[in-house]
Amino acid sequence: MESGVAEVLDLGGIASEISREVDAKPVCLVGRLCCDKTVNLFALIEVMKKAFRSKGKMTVRDWGRGLLVFSFELRADGDWALRNQPWHFDNYLFAIAPLSSLELPSAVSLSRVSLWARVSEIPIGFQTEAIIKSLAAKIGILECYECPDAMSSK
Repeated sequence: MESGVAEVLDLGGIASEISREVDAKPVCLVGRLCCDKTVNLFALIEVMKKAFRSKGKMTVRDWGRGLLVFSFELRADGDWALRNQPWHFDNYLFAIAPLSSLELPSAVSLSRVSLWARVSEIPIGFQTEAIIKSLAAKIGILECYECPDAMSSK
């Protein structure tokens, strides 16, 4: 290389190859049981394995400090586990969150979980989008809802 002349390196091909490799890796979730009591870790793992109903291979690793890392061979299995939250074990919440291949399980925040709430016996005149949003604001952040007057989900 001559002095003063910069060599240009095309990383486009490498970047797309790395991207494909990361996408091909298993989907990982990190989870923690939200309680201070000691639990039977083997029982917790076995119950969660059954609850997640994985169609492909799933492995679980104890990461320490109450964290478990679930690796799903099939992306659909991990997505299903996330969509069907909340999870429970022994009457305690089991919080889960996605884990990217570039982060440590201990760095993932498990302080927020998705919950669903069914509110019944609301007078017909109050079954509106505005009322649903107002009630949801009292609970937390609204992710989606079903509104009878709109006959659709949002």
